[in-house]
Amino acid sequence: MKGEIVCVKCSLEEGKAVRMRVKRTGVTFRTEEYIGYFRADLFECPECGAQVLANVGSEIVDEDFVTDFEFLPVGVWI
Repeated sequence: MKGEIVCVKCSLEEGKAVRMRVKRTGVTFRTEEYIGYFRADLFECPECGAQVLANVGSEIVDEDFVTDFEFLPVGVWI
């Protein structure tokens, strides 16, 4: 089970481990704390649809890169 991601909500409801599945690899995202962006894998729970980003790599500095996800407060311009 090493490296697997388990949905806690669904596992408690089902009474067994509900493992999230890889939906897409190599997605990109940016947060307000960093200038650059990161690559990660997008996992999704097959039961409830909850999503998480995991296996996050090192920061890649490129302010002009268009990412898949932007986790920024409203009104922040990059």
